[in-house]
Amino acid sequence: MAELFGVDKSSISRHLKNIFETHELEESTTVAKIETVQNEGTRSVTRELTIYNLDAIISVGYRVNSVQATHFRQWATQTLTALFQ
Repeated sequence: MAELFGVDKSSISRHLKNIFETHELEESTTVAKIETVQNEGTRSVTRELTIYNLDAIISVGYRVNSVQATHFRQWATQTLTALFQ
């Protein structure tokens, strides 16, 4: 999400924390944890990845202040407007 919206990871984390603390979204229904295994040289390294669903991405997109987030909001508004015309 940080790359998508052109902001620091800490900004995304701060917005997600606020979204979950205010119960705008429930973390248990919007977040999935998955493990991935990578070979690094001769050893296998397991890492846990956090995956967010579309609801979380949209909520963050409407909170972040960046050019990319503004473009996202404009796109979302145009798309929703077209659906309801």
